[in-house]
Amino acid sequence: MRIPRHIGVAAAAVASAVTLLMGAGAGDASALTVDPSKFGHTASLTAGVLSVAVTNSTARSVRCQLSVHREADSTQLTTTVDAVNAELARTVLTAAGAANLAALRSSVAAGALATLWTDKTIEASATSSASWNSGRTDSSYVIYQDCASTDSLLGLPTGVGAAQVYTVTGTGEPVDAPGSTGSLGSLIPGL
Repeated sequence: MRIPRHIGVAAAAVASAVTLLMGAGAGDASALTVDPSKFGHTASLTAGVLSVAVTNSTARSVRCQLSVHREADSTQLTTTVDAVNAELARTVLTAAGAANLAALRSSVAAGALATLWTDKTIEASATSSASWNSGRTDSSYVIYQDCASTDSLLGLPTGVGAAQVYTVTGTGEPVDAPGSTGSLGSLIPGL
């Protein structure tokens, strides 16, 4: 049986695309360049309200995770960031690697005081903002930020991305604010 020419050409094109996507060998270029500088951020904390803005300075849209954590979690989050970035930088993200990446991101979200974004899309050269009214007197939090561009066909990380952790310091909710606890004046009338 003879295979029509257009089917043979299509099959060759698919094979070439798979080779380009997956790489021909273990030493090929990374599937994703880890570059935190491509995802600049600003953060502030005023009277217990945390505001964060993330700028995607790449030429591709990205999906971002953003969560707020206790300052005491900083060391553990730094270790997680290293593991996430190692997975993102793999030459080929395998099914096991994708599962590991999902598990790492899930563990970060599980330990968060607040999850501000899960797979939030930020378009190329755009900025997106989030805020959280903590209702807490804490004056410092750690932010976990994880952005990566993805292949539109397979949904795997490709191009550029990075996980990072940074601290935001400011003022917590005032102790005598309505609904807060900790002020003797709110507990004992007349003080």
